[in-house]
Amino acid sequence: MKGSVDKIGIVTLYGNLNYGNRLQNYAMHTLLSRRGYEVQTLVCKKRGLKTGGKMLRDRLQCLLGNTVAKRKAAFDRFSRQSVPTRTLYTENGLIPDGIREQYRYFVVGSDQVWNPEIRKKERKNFFLQFARQEQRVAVAPSIGVSEIPAEYREEFAGYFAGFDHLSCREAAGAADIAALSGKPCAHIIDPTLAITAEEWREFARPLPIKEKYIVVFYLGDRDATLWGKITAFAEQNGCRIVDLANPSDRFYVSDPKEFVWLIDHAQMVFTDSFHATAFSINLHTPFYVFDRHQKQAETTHAGSRIHSLLASFGMTDRFAGQELTEISGDSDFTAADEQVVKEREAFQRYLDSCFI
Repeated sequence: MKGSVDKIGIVTLYGNLNYGNRLQNYAMHTLLSRRGYEVQTLVCKKRGLKTGGKMLRDRLQCLLGNTVAKRKAAFDRFSRQSVPTRTLYTENGLIPDGIREQYRYFVVGSDQVWNPEIRKKERKNFFLQFARQEQRVAVAPSIGVSEIPAEYREEFAGYFAGFDHLSCREAAGAADIAALSGKPCAHIIDPTLAITAEEWREFARPLPIKEKYIVVFYLGDRDATLWGKITAFAEQNGCRIVDLANPSDRFYVSDPKEFVWLIDHAQMVFTDSFHATAFSINLHTPFYVFDRHQKQAETTHAGSRIHSLLASFGMTDRFAGQELTEISGDSDFTAADEQVVKEREAFQRYLDSCFI
């Protein structure tokens, strides 16, 4: 493997305008690079997809002031500058076996790369089937559910058997993976939490907002009653609302660096997002996290991802479901601070065990 000794390829979700996705990818790249490796994120697309016309349309929409296009441009710019990426084109969208000769290790994670209900056609990529077993490393992948559904368990057990190093972002997921694989599966934190608050503050980019504000970041639909309580809280406390999921909001076009700054300087964060919760904990910003509603579907509960996060850091009191009776800014981060030190040490020990 000449020339591959010091190279690691990351395989993770890509292609969406998601703050958490971009920030966990950046964090993973940073943490692996600190170990002396040259690190690239690998993106594989089907050959022949017509991307040129779409790029021109996106640029035109930016010039015309379309906020969705402007946000996409900001995310693309961030990825180019902060997450070195190698794009591959194949007939079937699967990473070719030959690439194994060009890297020493391949890392899958973090994010919901092992969620059984998404990116099914790319599953072999996310289980690193193109690599040799000794090259495969799982770093804090999420399965996105508390337990892998029955119809996928045999398939996933086969994939897990191909890893010497298994870990998961959620406690329940780690237990389920261990049960299916018959191998140890470490429960470790998301890579964004393995980076300190001070380091994230150096990374963040300030925005021109002088008044007090709260951040609202909902990936699902909003409950009208809950929204009324949030807006009432903002009015009573003289805060503007920064609504990061609303294209009409001035700060909707913020890039991931600006997202971190907004979380850090907010009076309060209201969210149904895992990573908005993680950054609120890391940066000591008071927050509430809610169940996620989806159109034409039952409520999607925060599930193992967020419940595991809150339980790990002693902050289950900040989960409100949909019943926000009283808003308190008195978030106690004492237990979280003590636990995060232990979790970061455990995260680094796991990496030590994976990379020789």
